[in-house]
Amino acid sequence: MAMESELLFTILFLILFLTSSIVRGIYARKMPSLKLSRRERMRVTIEHEGKAALAFLSIQAIILLSGFVLYVFFPYLIPWAQLTPWAVIAYPFIPGLTEMLYWMRWFGVVLGFVSLPFLVWVQHVLGRQWSVSLEIQEEHVLVTTGPYSRVRHPMYTVHIFFFLSWVLVTDNWFFLVNYFMTLALIGLRMPKEEKMMVDQFGDEYRAYMARTGQLFPRLRGPAAQEPEAEPLPELDKYGVNSIARSFSMVVIEGIILFLVAGRLDWWNAWFFVMWGLLFTFYFVLALLHWNPGLLNRRGKRRGEMRSPKTKRYDKVFLYLYTIFFLVVPAACALDAGRFLWSVMPLLVVGAGFLLVVLGDVIFGWAMVVNKFFEPTVRIQTDRGHQVVATGPYRFVRHPGYLGQILRYIGMPLVLGSLLGLVVGMILVAAFIGRTAKEDHTLRREFPGYEEYTERVRKRLIPLIW
Repeated sequence: MAMESELLFTILFLILFLTSSIVRGIYARKMPSLKLSRRERMRVTIEHEGKAALAFLSIQAIILLSGFVLYVFFPYLIPWAQLTPWAVIAYPFIPGLTEMLYWMRWFGVVLGFVSLPFLVWVQHVLGRQWSVSLEIQEEHVLVTTGPYSRVRHPMYTVHIFFFLSWVLVTDNWFFLVNYFMTLALIGLRMPKEEKMMVDQFGDEYRAYMARTGQLFPRLRGPAAQEPEAEPLPELDKYGVNSIARSFSMVVIEGIILFLVAGRLDWWNAWFFVMWGLLFTFYFVLALLHWNPGLLNRRGKRRGEMRSPKTKRYDKVFLYLYTIFFLVVPAACALDAGRFLWSVMPLLVVGAGFLLVVLGDVIFGWAMVVNKFFEPTVRIQTDRGHQVVATGPYRFVRHPGYLGQILRYIGMPLVLGSLLGLVVGMILVAAFIGRTAKEDHTLRREFPGYEEYTERVRKRLIPLIW
């Protein structure tokens, strides 16, 4: 059975590898650099990237080719190159790790086949402009259509995901080393390529940089398009408090999970906490870059519960949220960590993790683009409160609540707890109720919000409500 499974993964990898090679071969025929001899192409590479880069590319090609030949044709020679046995030895305290990594291989298959159409799209749009090495070709034009309308280096983005799929499908050290070398090469190449394009296209490329992201679309439009955008404030001591609070909330959740469970060998909880720390790290970086003032204000807030400006329903919700922030992980830990009442399939756990990731990203995106994002509902007349209609607010009027709902549905699934899901649904209902109340308040008291509701029809769930 294991041999049949490994053969299936090998065939699927071959399909991914050969399909991408055919796509590259089709578009490589259009490259002007093909008119050059091998020696001349090497000279061009050295001229733009240096001898060290050429040596790096050569070593990477040797590793990739060796890994391909050995994995496909002589796998019996390299049993030591399989990643899963090493992971099981290194993390013996994680039960079900082998099964989890098996399903990760299937995730790699899906990721690879999803990435292929994007590879074709990027290659097709780039056309003759594509080159293996960094070079400005004759009659070179700046491509800003298709995926290039939102991202300056979508080819690198596709490679990041496509080569990751190879690592997951093959479960092989050779492709893992190739992947890290690819990431290093992208990191080294992008600054050089950006400088080369600025030198070639000048202000045209600078304007293009202002409205696009390097590897992923920008979370919000360029500040240059906003009338007289005020400079971003510096992080103060209150902002530092806000950052510390963000990380401490993840730590508190982790302490509750392991303390109530009474054990540390609970891989679901480790997985959940590690994601929380990773997300918080990048979330804080995003706020520092785009919205540091929000960190300062949220770190300074005091007395919302006693303020006469805070709505009564808001006070009830804040009390309820504080309680359930502690109760939901405790219920999950009692159920799936200590007494093992619930046992969920790995596919359900994986689906829960995707919900948590999606929820956190939506919630973080909403905070990054909204400088008026506060924990209580109030019209911030002291700060020139305006309707925010960018980012996720283009699709629903309360994306922050949508993100939290997805998180508290996914969290019990990640932890494998049916009891936690039941308890979490109470908090989900509270979020839905608060959305309705807040939306009604904003319609009645916030100038311009009624017009916004005509453009964005749904409050919480796209196409539904």
